[in-house]
Amino acid sequence: MTFYGLPLALIAVLALPLPAVAGPITVVPGADFKGVGAQLGSSGKFFAFAAPRDVGGKLAICGLVYYEKANSTTKALERRFTEHMQLKLAGKAIRANPDQFLRYASQDEAVKANAAGCSVTTRAWDASYAKAAFTVALPSETITY
Repeated sequence: MTFYGLPLALIAVLALPLPAVAGPITVVPGADFKGVGAQLGSSGKFFAFAAPRDVGGKLAICGLVYYEKANSTTKALERRFTEHMQLKLAGKAIRANPDQFLRYASQDEAVKANAAGCSVTTRAWDASYAKAAFTVALPSETITY
């Protein structure tokens, strides 16, 4: 049998519920999180913290951002800065997607939430990463938006 030219068996398969999509990967921030911050003129400040973590056998860079006296300009500039943030693990550059970092309106909110979002890389986790030097730096070039 068909319905508008489609077999009913196909329609039944298409009507099945979709599997749930996993939410963002989060971890509890620790003392090993490295941070940077920036004063954005009269637009307020932002602070970004990150650290490497083992997520499912892959290297992940987990982080959070919080603001002080932020407005829409602060948030736009923060996104540009964190997009170009320089992350190094054991002296080697690491690319991570800072859009996965959790963002908070204040330091108090970040402390209360006690969670950081993770950007999982394709690189396999190595146990040496847990003790390797990790650095976070803001870009030194001019950022425009």
